[in-house]
Amino acid sequence: MDTYANMIISINACAKKARDIYFTLKESDKLKDAGITIPEKPPSHYCFRVNNPKTSLIPIISVSVPPDACGNRGKEYNEGEPSTFEFALVDGNNGLMYDSSIGYSDICRFYTMDEIITELVRLSNISKYDDSERKE
Repeated sequence: MDTYANMIISINACAKKARDIYFTLKESDKLKDAGITIPEKPPSHYCFRVNNPKTSLIPIISVSVPPDACGNRGKEYNEGEPSTFEFALVDGNNGLMYDSSIGYSDICRFYTMDEIITELVRLSNISKYDDSERKE
């Protein structure tokens, strides 16, 4: 199979995994308790956004299952089901946010649902009014 066909297979696998993650997050009581909202419409691609409470420093988090990441490239690279997930912080104007004091000088990668949920809750608790969650 050619490289283009393999990439399409990888994109489709990542889109399916993004939908799986979406439905898991949608049902998470931890996220509901943290005030995190998940859009009503499931993703049709390999990324989607979640919304933090209004008091959070980070309004939106982009959740992605990137098809070019190690662990997500498919059979051509002897990799199975996608297993690498990325977060990017998004400001209120739909621009990317970077803040090294909270661990986001770039995108961050995660590898399990527990890591994803724990990090979403942590980010939702970083308040505009409180610097207690900032990393030194």
